[in-house]
Amino acid sequence: MKILIHNDGKRLQGSERQLAILAEGLARRGHEVVASVFGGGELEAELGRLGVRTTRVRPRGDANLLAAARFWLLLRREQPDVMLCTSWPRLFWATLAGRLAGVDRLVGRLGIVRPTPDRWKYRAAFRRLDALITNSEAVRARFLASTPAFSAPVHVVHNATQPTTDREVQPGRLRDELALGDGDRLLLSVGTLAHRKGHDLVLDALAELPGPHRPHLAIAGQGPERRALRARAARLGLDGRVHFLGRRADVPALLADADLFVLGTRNDSLPNAMLEAMAAGVPSLVTTVAGVREALGARDGAPSAGWLVPPEDPAALAGALEVAVRECRGPAGRALAGE
Repeated sequence: MKILIHNDGKRLQGSERQLAILAEGLARRGHEVVASVFGGGELEAELGRLGVRTTRVRPRGDANLLAAARFWLLLRREQPDVMLCTSWPRLFWATLAGRLAGVDRLVGRLGIVRPTPDRWKYRAAFRRLDALITNSEAVRARFLASTPAFSAPVHVVHNATQPTTDREVQPGRLRDELALGDGDRLLLSVGTLAHRKGHDLVLDALAELPGPHRPHLAIAGQGPERRALRARAARLGLDGRVHFLGRRADVPALLADADLFVLGTRNDSLPNAMLEAMAAGVPSLVTTVAGVREALGARDGAPSAGWLVPPEDPAALAGALEVAVRECRGPAGRALAGE
């Protein structure tokens, strides 16, 4: 089967990482995969590293008829059996070009909880889709509630994680980098340094813990709030305990040294970094957004793989953090237990 996947993102973030995992997996199963991506972006580079064929021909702005026509010609030339659309702003032109080019199956993907824009271009695009994929039941429910006229099947396919090797997860590297002692507890948070990810809430919660018991916090990621978060950490008296690592490609190695994964996100569907922490056997403390509860296996309010707190509640986050830091066993304890 031949599959064309379209994505309009410039950076390698959640949706783009899922596209890369999917494209590589489909190609490994013998399917022919072509990805229509932003030229010169991080996703194009990652797909090239994975050996997935890419093209820079893609639908662009609503008024860019020339780009839409070029995308239609691309589809006519490639003749894919299926087109997967993962960028909603370009959904109108992508689905129209797909229908006019005779693509058999048009599938959309939605990876975050948000109300569907009530605009004619989206309504028209939805009518052309043969199916929609969401990455959690919560995203599926919100979409169907806000788009009652959508009649195509909506399937839930949870996000995936890449398997790691022993070489990637050798413990000790991050602790050496941060000059931590054997008794220092280390929290890890991974995500874009933006308001939506709630790193400020984690800093506020960390500052509420009794001084002698405050663990170290390492934050991996870049973004527009880096300077503001550094200033906040200093203002809260957390200098020397909060470490901004920048963007890192060695998240499995970071997790190997973490006692606890923490994410105070305000809006996420199914955070990839949390899934990586779960795969590494690291307990998680995460806010109850979208698919987090179903991923952590919550039953009767008690998740089996970590702690859950309401979004935008630093006091609840601080209380759960104090309990989690006291109870989690850390890398050495997990190794002794064979986890």
